[in-house]
Amino acid sequence: MKNLFKYFFGILIFLVASTYQADSQQIFFNKIPPPDGKTFVHVTGITQDVNGYMWLATKKGLCRYDGYQMTTYKNNPLDPNSPATDVLETICVDSTGIVWIGTSGAGIDRFDPSTGLFKHFRHNPQDPGSLSGDWVTVLMLDHEGILWVGTGLGLDRYDEKSGTFKHFRNNRGDSTSISSDEVEAIYEDRQGILWVGTGSVYGAAKNNMERGGLNRMNKKEETFTHFMHDPRDPNSLINNKVRAIFEDSKGTLWIGTAGDGLHTMDRTKGTFTRHQYDPKHPEKLSRPPISRNFPETDHITFIREDAAGAIWIGTTESGINYYNPKTTKTTHFESEKDVDGAFTDRTAWWSFSSRDGVLWISTLMGNLYRIDPLRKEIPHYTSSSGAVNYFYQEQGGILWLATDNGIIRKDVNNEIVNWTDDERNLSVIKDNWTSVISGDDQGNILIGQRGLYMWNAKNGKITTYKNDAKSKKSISNAGISAILEDKDEKLWIGTFGGLNFLDLKTGNYSNYLINPVDTSKYGQNSITAILRDKTDKLWIGSLMGGGLNLFNEKTGEFKNYLNVWDVNCLYEDSSGTVWVGSNDGLYKYDLSSDKFILYSDSNTKAEISSVLCIVEDNQSYLWLATTNGIVRINPQRNETSLYAEKNKSNENGFKPGSGYKGRNGAIYFGDGNGYYAFNPAELTRNIKAPGIIITNFSLADHSVKPGSSGPLKESLLKVKEIRLRFDQNVFSFDFAGLDYANPVGNRHLFMLENYDKIWHRANSEHRAYYFNVPPGKYVFRVKVANSYGVWAEKKIAITILPPWWGTWWAYVFYGLLFLCLVFLSDRIMRKRLLEKERAMAKEKELEQAKEIEKAYHQLKTTQSQLIQSEKMASLGELTAGIAHEIQNPLNFVNNFSEVSNELVDEMNEELDKGDIDVAKVIASDIKQNLEKILHHGKRADAIVKGMLQHSRSSSGMKEPTDINHLADEYLRLSYHGLRAKDKSFNADFKTDFDPSMPKISVIPQDIGRVLLNLINNAFYAVSVKALAAANGHFKPTVIVSTKKLGSYIEIRVKDNGNGIPDDILGKVFQPFFTTKPTGEGTGLGLSLSYDIVKAHGGELKVETKEGEGSTFMIQLPLKNGEL
Repeated sequence: MKNLFKYFFGILIFLVASTYQADSQQIFFNKIPPPDGKTFVHVTGITQDVNGYMWLATKKGLCRYDGYQMTTYKNNPLDPNSPATDVLETICVDSTGIVWIGTSGAGIDRFDPSTGLFKHFRHNPQDPGSLSGDWVTVLMLDHEGILWVGTGLGLDRYDEKSGTFKHFRNNRGDSTSISSDEVEAIYEDRQGILWVGTGSVYGAAKNNMERGGLNRMNKKEETFTHFMHDPRDPNSLINNKVRAIFEDSKGTLWIGTAGDGLHTMDRTKGTFTRHQYDPKHPEKLSRPPISRNFPETDHITFIREDAAGAIWIGTTESGINYYNPKTTKTTHFESEKDVDGAFTDRTAWWSFSSRDGVLWISTLMGNLYRIDPLRKEIPHYTSSSGAVNYFYQEQGGILWLATDNGIIRKDVNNEIVNWTDDERNLSVIKDNWTSVISGDDQGNILIGQRGLYMWNAKNGKITTYKNDAKSKKSISNAGISAILEDKDEKLWIGTFGGLNFLDLKTGNYSNYLINPVDTSKYGQNSITAILRDKTDKLWIGSLMGGGLNLFNEKTGEFKNYLNVWDVNCLYEDSSGTVWVGSNDGLYKYDLSSDKFILYSDSNTKAEISSVLCIVEDNQSYLWLATTNGIVRINPQRNETSLYAEKNKSNENGFKPGSGYKGRNGAIYFGDGNGYYAFNPAELTRNIKAPGIIITNFSLADHSVKPGSSGPLKESLLKVKEIRLRFDQNVFSFDFAGLDYANPVGNRHLFMLENYDKIWHRANSEHRAYYFNVPPGKYVFRVKVANSYGVWAEKKIAITILPPWWGTWWAYVFYGLLFLCLVFLSDRIMRKRLLEKERAMAKEKELEQAKEIEKAYHQLKTTQSQLIQSEKMASLGELTAGIAHEIQNPLNFVNNFSEVSNELVDEMNEELDKGDIDVAKVIASDIKQNLEKILHHGKRADAIVKGMLQHSRSSSGMKEPTDINHLADEYLRLSYHGLRAKDKSFNADFKTDFDPSMPKISVIPQDIGRVLLNLINNAFYAVSVKALAAANGHFKPTVIVSTKKLGSYIEIRVKDNGNGIPDDILGKVFQPFFTTKPTGEGTGLGLSLSYDIVKAHGGELKVETKEGEGSTFMIQLPLKNGEL
């Protein structure tokens, strides 16, 4: 056996080709195209304003850059509101957004972007408060917002209140003055100390090496401390031409000068450490080697620390040095080959770090570079063995790579691991093409080639499983495409000819076909992926429309779940979600619906193109190898980020199903000429959200400028709401996401809330158009994601006012007008209908009038009959009393008539006797009897007249009436009437009449009826109580009294009966209400009495106490006074 693998060893060494990392440029220099497409000529200054815009001072004018478009401001000799010149030297921006520009020979410009106005500051020999000189070399704003100006004629400080400049110039006789008037650098450190670098390598001063120096300013005393080159002191500056000053994040102050002058300064001691170039060790910290062609002008132009902590040193003639403090290594960039990401210049002039961490570098040759220090490229490793199809890592860390030309093994240091003598048994694998590698915890390695091989690393034994066309107890196809080690030493093997089950203990096979009818070589039975999920489902992916299937192990049947053309990979993440990568996109299993749903980014709604590999890292991010590159999905599964675009040198793309996570968390993706390998935890990421600016607002393609008369009341950078007229409903917004790490990778979405239903992806112009938007309230929203997938949002409220005929008050008017029209129409219709009805019903009305009149007379008759019946009822009660009253005078009449008749007979006898005197006496007696008969006859007549008067209707005429007499008469009539009606009735009655009672004007019949009614009720009440009193101690009594009380008289009828209960007291004056048994009362007595008293202008009241009796009071006014 050893001879066999020795024979194969030479071949294996040949096959196991080495792999090497592609020359992955970690520092990528992105060239910014100038506005005219040529060059900037020279970018002399770079800064960023509060809104995120980048501002560039160039030799061809002022430029504003948002990452997508360059806006240029140039001098117009005919327009004073333009830059003073196009030849600019320096630039800075204050906290309010004002841009300050220093020029070459034209002083300073102050530019307000919100108004577009320029203000110019020039040197005026007649004004000592003007600028020292028009050649401005440097501008700097300190932490207090004070502007410091460096010129060729000294240092100036600007006083904004007075608009004047304070000058600091060199005075040879004063050692506390500035060391030189040629100011080249101004810098404020974290302690607020101002440092000024002086001395120029250009012009007349370039050969005077003594001129210049570093100055530390005492702001309070307005004095300067000098730090100069001393040839005798190695801890002094190496050169007096100081152009670069910088304090890094660790508090180290760096000084750059002409010559080999990179220094770090000990500010406490005032000494300098020189970091000079060592040609033997160019990787050490230093500036680039001094230019051989231009040594006189070669000087350090800037020193800058990037967001990753590296130090950049720029020079005028020798390119740039990049120093990494972590590795203590220096990398030199100069005049590289003109390819993407290269630094092609030999010069560097200015640098700036924007707030997103991007480093900007300009050169004297007119180029501007953008570098993202935070970006770490995913390294690609090229393999001379061709495509890498699969990965497997042993517990010890050895990484196995399955390639088109054999197997490669690497250690943790990415070094090739050679085969040992004990491993030479692998020589039995004669086929170089390897599709899949897997392993188990026992150390067995499973290798899929044209057949399946299992190598036991402990004993070196290889077990071979191959296709035998003559036997069903073998693998169904020689091409192995997928391996899944199941529980209990069972294997599921995917081949190009179906699914195979292998029991390693027994060696038994089972073969299954998704589509038995399909016998093509690479058809639907070509298995690409096998996955057993946490719920024990076995998922099978295949090619050529076989799609995704769920395999039933009991029945051996396949159930199709996803009808896609090719399934490239299957993956179950840590949450148990099953993902499917296919040529049709990425699918996610939804347990609730038992379906696979096409995944899309929830922000952009963009789907992911053909997905070939899926791997989840230790932080639950999903990493996908797609046809567009490597994509990351966040743990919430709602945001995607493109991390590495498709390798242009790799036209074959990623290998389906090659995604693998190593034991240390590293992720591997194989492709057509090697593989990608990276640890996600080591990828530095920009976590800052991008800035968003609205760059323009247009109405019907006409840009709107801020102003009180227009819809845009303030700058777009500040505006919160825009109000438009109804005819201003065609508008557009221009916007930009400000993140300069990779502007092309920024994603822009927009929507008009309450109008759009979905987010829209912005076009390349980043413009949103809206046409004929109806009146209403809206919110324009912009969302931007940078290339790292961090989102930000900005919104502006939009109100489109309706036309006057569509305003609320117009609709109110319409409503009122409508109501008026409805009202008028209704009136007209009513009038017509009424006229018609009148015409049609005129005869009916006449007939109805007759009927109504007839009914009215009947009602009046009935009413009169009711009243009369009440009268007759009372009269009936009086009948016995009246009869008793009449009986007495009739008895007198009868008696006196009989006596008179006898006396007549006696008188005749006496006359016959001739006794005249006796006859006269008898005649006198007869006369007296006749008078008595007359008296009692008149009495009876009065009683009859009174009865008739009570029974007939009242005349309604008032007449003076003796109330006492009226009350007494009706009291007696009532009493005698009740006695006559009921012999057992017995009650006492009393009177208490006021003798001073005058006659008052009343209708006697009506008041008599009232009195009779009240007295009858009183006698009834006491009789009821008397019947109920068994002990006989109760003495029924009715008292009738009268009294004059000022302007009115009062008649009281009081009884000592049971009184009136409180619950019915309020009903006693209601018509037809009675407490008497059925048939004994009409219920009209008190009601009529109440109406009669009211008709007399009086009041009828009642006082009662249950169990003790009641008192009814008639109060009548003395309107006409006493008679």
